[in-house]
Amino acid sequence: RKRVPASVQLSANLAPALGAVAIGTRELEVVLHHIVENALEAMPGGGMLTITAADLPESSPDGGGMTDEDGASVEVVVTDTGTG
Repeated sequence: RKRVPASVQLSANLAPALGAVAIGTRELEVVLHHIVENALEAMPGGGMLTITAADLPESSPDGGGMTDEDGASVEVVVTDTGTG
């Protein structure tokens, strides 16, 4: 597995009281690994990689987050300053 090079700043912005979600640790690890690997390929000269996680309001029309047992969702967003 690739490591995040020193030329890439990694930032994690996690909401302080994230709800628990029903997803396997390994599943989440694999998904994030692939997203981060893609971001690193888009930033060969370095850049900023940010992972943000926050609870979505239950009335959110998005519905794209991971749902917990109460029907609430957590949204995970990964952004980078790479090309593409």
